[in-house]
Amino acid sequence: MSGRFIPRRKASSKAVKKTNVVKGQWTPEEDRKLVKLVEQFGLGKWSQMAQMLPARVGKQCRERWHNHLRPNIKKDTWSEEEDMVLIQTHKEVVNKWAEIAKRLPGRTENSIKNHWNATKRRQFARRQTGTKVKNPKSGTLLQNYIKSLGIGSSKVIAPLDPKEPPLSAFSPKPSPPPPVPLASPSSSPSSLSLA
Repeated sequence: MSGRFIPRRKASSKAVKKTNVVKGQWTPEEDRKLVKLVEQFGLGKWSQMAQMLPARVGKQCRERWHNHLRPNIKKDTWSEEEDMVLIQTHKEVVNKWAEIAKRLPGRTENSIKNHWNATKRRQFARRQTGTKVKNPKSGTLLQNYIKSLGIGSSKVIAPLDPKEPPLSAFSPKPSPPPPVPLASPSSSPSSLSLA
């Protein structure tokens, strides 16, 4: 437990602030206490609950509950049907994880984003190591969808011309057109030569 406390400056407001906030993993004992406090106070009284958990603040309690301890959270592997819902919703709302979570009961915003990014990383790592797949169409629905978007492990660069496809930071950039020679004021159009 030592080494987990990070001193925090007191704010000048009248609210009482904890000076030693834990920024580390939750212990099983803290999890048990938080579950009992949610049963006692209900949702929404996170600051009050944090007062009964030494070195934790309300935001940490709220996020721990919503992302890890809520009883209806699905923690099993993703099904093909869930991937299909994720893909369809992503087509509509892009990376709005909260909006996507509304259509995937039991999956948190956090787990959806983690699933998306882990799938993207696996696909990118396979490309970087040059691992060849026997069947190029193999892979999960989500891997194939991410591949169709043309995004790698980096950000996608939007093209200036909307007719051009987006570029990844790793894709080769098109060569600029060759320079056009400028005519000097003393030269006539017939005296120009392309060297």
